[in-house]
Amino acid sequence: MSYKTILVYVDDSPHLPNRVKFAANVAAVAHAHLLGVAVTGISRLLQAPAVSDSSQYAENGNPYKPEYMQKLTANANQALEQFQMLVSSFKLDSVETRLIDDDASDAISTQGVYADLIVLGQNDSDNPSLIAKVDFPEYVALHSSCPVLIVPCHPITQTIGESVVVAWNGSLAAARAVKNAMPFLHRAKYVRIAVFESPTAPQQEVFVSYDDIVAKLNRHHVSVEIVRRTVTENVGQALLDLALECHCDLIVMGCAAHQRWRGVLLGGSTRVILENATLPVLMSH
Repeated sequence: MSYKTILVYVDDSPHLPNRVKFAANVAAVAHAHLLGVAVTGISRLLQAPAVSDSSQYAENGNPYKPEYMQKLTANANQALEQFQMLVSSFKLDSVETRLIDDDASDAISTQGVYADLIVLGQNDSDNPSLIAKVDFPEYVALHSSCPVLIVPCHPITQTIGESVVVAWNGSLAAARAVKNAMPFLHRAKYVRIAVFESPTAPQQEVFVSYDDIVAKLNRHHVSVEIVRRTVTENVGQALLDLALECHCDLIVMGCAAHQRWRGVLLGGSTRVILENATLPVLMSH
């Protein structure tokens, strides 16, 4: 198994070069097709008249001024030009660009149907996006059919997937994360399964859970080390601390959340990691 179609979200963020570099490196190793997708940022549902009184809309049926739409399109095309310039030095087998006239969250989530991996950037409160909502990374992770690789704003590593830590709790989301991370796990030099235990957790259940995942990965010729930690507070911070302690360059984890009207209401662990990670995080729902 390998990632053969990698989608990277392209925008005018100052962190785009980091995001593209990580995506291109993964594509180069896998000989994958790299697809750079930019969006205008306005939902397609808002671009057609919803009422019969067409006087409320522009002549073309769009409630937005033509010059505003043109500016958004020009910004997206400029970002795609930067993407093409950035990937030109990687000598990739196959590169494509695509401009989508839609909301960023819905567009990228939908395009994930045709990809094996989506690469996004971490939210940056110092440089907020004008077209992607604040819950963009987690929304895509929860609504896309493929795993999402979130690249931090200020990564402390230049490599990815050489030393991997997998957050394991025996859940369906964690199992999917392991399956979706297999291309990284096969190539990794070190794979650690992190088991975070509550002081009051039934020990028998924990033993069965991690013994089974070790056996499964061994059958895939992935050697792993179990790291057990007792955690009384936030598991997310404990996972980040462990990744730094072990000099990891990739975190693999399931993404769990409760749905709400607009996006997601994340669990505390997932939120802490999304906000504070300084190395890439591969999430699956």
